[in-house]
Amino acid sequence: METITFEYLKEKLGIGLAVSICEEMLSEEFFNTLKIDDWMEIHQEAKPGSDLEQRALKIIKECFRKDIRSPMIGTFAASGQWPSTSDMKPLVKVGDHIEPDTVVCGIEAMMVQVPIKAGVRGIITKILAKDGQAVNYGEVLFIAKPDM
Repeated sequence: METITFEYLKEKLGIGLAVSICEEMLSEEFFNTLKIDDWMEIHQEAKPGSDLEQRALKIIKECFRKDIRSPMIGTFAASGQWPSTSDMKPLVKVGDHIEPDTVVCGIEAMMVQVPIKAGVRGIITKILAKDGQAVNYGEVLFIAKPDM
């Protein structure tokens, strides 16, 4: 039996239908064969503002990126403790592999330190908050690439 890949679907059915099939199969094992390059290609080939472009962007965002958000208002502590000193290292850095229960930072509010867990298995790709920065509820602190 031939392995069905995104490239195969695109070749046989066209981009629009290939995207529709992939949207329906997001939780299926098949989806694991897709690469972000496939979706970037769709995004580049689609007309700006088109439905196809919006669908590809949604898939890219939902499947190849996971936001780690602040669950509360407080002060971001990269080392897990605030105030931090120069000898305290951040709990995670870009490129680190994380598990759902990995503590990625702390948030201090009213003199209480709250450890923040990743909630996802993957790799940290971007750190958006700075040590000592005031953060709001729901604010994106980190971006991770989930393991597929």
